[in-house]
Amino acid sequence: TDYTRNRLRLDLLPHLEQNYNPRVREALLRLSQAAGQADECLELQAETLLHSAAKRTATGFELDLKRLAHHHPTLIRHALTLLWREARWPQQDMSFEKWEHLVALIQQGNSASDHEQHDLPGFVRAARIGSTLRLDQTTR
Repeated sequence: TDYTRNRLRLDLLPHLEQNYNPRVREALLRLSQAAGQADECLELQAETLLHSAAKRTATGFELDLKRLAHHHPTLIRHALTLLWREARWPQQDMSFEKWEHLVALIQQGNSASDHEQHDLPGFVRAARIGSTLRLDQTTR
């Protein structure tokens, strides 16, 4: 039981089966399958959204904010992570708060200034210019 996975399997699951739900393993399996299906659906929607709203540039991407802003924040965030993966930009330092900040930048609408710029981990710069968000990897 030195490892968390083993403690879950050997201690927690038997405890849950005995004291809460004798079919907890089946319930967790169903939950896992449903989560996997939801993730596949979200992935397809995010790919479609990127196809319609993102344009590759020499140093990154241009995003059409008019096509993005009205979508659910979760879908926008997932699309951004796909974009990061495609660009091979490092994701490990992109905290949830940084992703949320980018989503907010996209969804600000006309209340945003005409030009707003933010430096992100991995030497990525986000620059909102009117109804476009430019994401570029700057020189290191």
